[in-house]
Amino acid sequence: LKVDGRAVGNGPIALGAGNHTIASADPEVKIALLTMQPATLPRTASFPVMWKRNTATSLEVTQGVTSAPFLLVFSDAFHPEWQASVNGQQLAHVIVNGISNGWIVPALPQGGKIVLSFAGQRSYAIAAIVSLLALIVLCVLAAQPQLWAIRTPDR
Repeated sequence: LKVDGRAVGNGPIALGAGNHTIASADPEVKIALLTMQPATLPRTASFPVMWKRNTATSLEVTQGVTSAPFLLVFSDAFHPEWQASVNGQQLAHVIVNGISNGWIVPALPQGGKIVLSFAGQRSYAIAAIVSLLALIVLCVLAAQPQLWAIRTPDR
């Protein structure tokens, strides 16, 4: 990327207040989606979190007491159907480092459990079941040709 006419590295960059021009450094690469939002999160020290993967598309993160908001980063490739909630409240979903999923988590004075889930998984599961049923029907029809015999009219 080029910011204000100069190339920038792969890491995050901080922009000052005001207007900035962002362009692709490679003329063959077009920027199709770029979202920028002001960040007002304070810099925090690392703190431990406990996490548990329930399924391939569901995680629980247990967070202790925090007095300031923080950014929770999930290193899988960004997908808009990943959702996170804490105490039933949906969290703002953001792209981190241009590829990862991130959520802005508010201060948790009593700690809390953050639930991450992939909302599109239900559609994929239904499609897999329908495909499996169709395969079974096709196998039965292939094994029993008398069920689908073609009748020709007498001439």
